[in-house]
Amino acid sequence: MKKALFIIFINIIFILFILLLFEFEYAYISFNHNKNSNETLIFKLKKTIINSKLHYQCLRNYNYKSWVRPIKTKYDSEKPPIILMGCSYTYGDGLTNEEAFHSVLSEYTKRNTINLGICCASPRDALFILKDENTKKELLNNTNQAEYVIFTYITDHKRRLYNSVCQFRLSPNFVHDKNYTYLKYKKQNLIMSASFGKNLIMAFAYDKYFHPQKKDSLLLMLYLKELNKEIKKNFTDSKGEKTQLIILVYDDKDKEDWSILEKEGITIIDVNKLADIHSHYDEYTLPTNHPNAKAWRDIVPALAKELHL
Repeated sequence: MKKALFIIFINIIFILFILLLFEFEYAYISFNHNKNSNETLIFKLKKTIINSKLHYQCLRNYNYKSWVRPIKTKYDSEKPPIILMGCSYTYGDGLTNEEAFHSVLSEYTKRNTINLGICCASPRDALFILKDENTKKELLNNTNQAEYVIFTYITDHKRRLYNSVCQFRLSPNFVHDKNYTYLKYKKQNLIMSASFGKNLIMAFAYDKYFHPQKKDSLLLMLYLKELNKEIKKNFTDSKGEKTQLIILVYDDKDKEDWSILEKEGITIIDVNKLADIHSHYDEYTLPTNHPNAKAWRDIVPALAKELHL
């Protein structure tokens, strides 16, 4: 009996060791993906250990206020503000505050604009911000008026609905029914959700199953419908009517069926058609492929005209 228990114990230890080894290996890949780096193996191992510890520690912190642009009200306008949501494209990664989407739009329209874009985010984060009372209060200070809520969409958002793509930050977790008719927020196990190995498995599942089966498109539409419901519930425009959600499509490599959302009263605006530009040409992009300052200077006037701002 003792020998059998000892063998079981050894097997459990061995399995745990293999899992930890797999976890460390993928952490190493995640933190050392730059093949052109001249760092030594010892340096890379130390970096992996330090960054892994920081990664798990930071996941307990949902500090949205530190992830968005500073919220300032420059204009003493009676018109409601415009709220921007999305990822690093909306945030303005690589741009100064004055060059980013919200500042260009605010200067052009002479009205206040609130930028809630977060690097590495997706509709998951946008929905959580509006559903969670504490986060909404912290970011919007009980604002219940908005002329529009504009969500800037890129194709990679669909992948992010399945996987947190940011190191040191975990996206909120929602679960859906098998028919993709509702979403429910569910607290997640931080260790499992932060696992590098789990993220590798989910990335594989996305590439081999969810994306080819177009499950990701179904989930995307569900998130944006739910986001629209929260906007209708929380905001009214200058006429006292329910605030409208605008999906600003910055890239759409998969050619989504946007008519699904248009039937819900959501307005879809294609950046390239709107401003007659090619948004991913070098003229409009930073080396990181994010929009540059010229992109927003050309897009904003056309957008303001389209929405009568």
